[in-house]
Amino acid sequence: MAQTWYIWLYSTNTKVTLDDNSEAALSSLPVEAQTVEEPVWLKVEIEAMHPDEKPIGSPTERMGGFMLHPVSQAQTYGVRSAPFGFPDDMDDLRKLRAIHRGKRYVWACMDGNGQAEATKYPDRFHVEGKAVCCSFLNPKTGHDDKAALKEYEFTLRRLKPLP
Repeated sequence: MAQTWYIWLYSTNTKVTLDDNSEAALSSLPVEAQTVEEPVWLKVEIEAMHPDEKPIGSPTERMGGFMLHPVSQAQTYGVRSAPFGFPDDMDDLRKLRAIHRGKRYVWACMDGNGQAEATKYPDRFHVEGKAVCCSFLNPKTGHDDKAALKEYEFTLRRLKPLP
């Protein structure tokens, strides 16, 4: 089995002031979410999390053939969950699929309360003591019927462009 780590997701309709990196101190989140633990935060076991930077917009051509490339970049993270066993883990998969439904803001954190360092994703994607506000994009479920497993992939994108 592949190495796995944990990230934590939380969704809310409460607006919080973000810094330039789309992050906010945990203490500025709603009271129930200031401690990163279940059941308020959803603990997600992942196999991979691929960071990427994508231009916002397309290059434009100016007179004389000069190409102006967009200066704004969006930070994205392609996330692949650890497989969910069928039928035992279907409630967990349903919770992950529903994390963004009916909510305006999805928060990601890698510092669960009491979480062992070895289970944290090794490439830090936010400042300690903070969480990052993201868009939840491109959800996709994969099926391995012979092994009775389901894989879930999604993309997290920081709300603000990279500074």
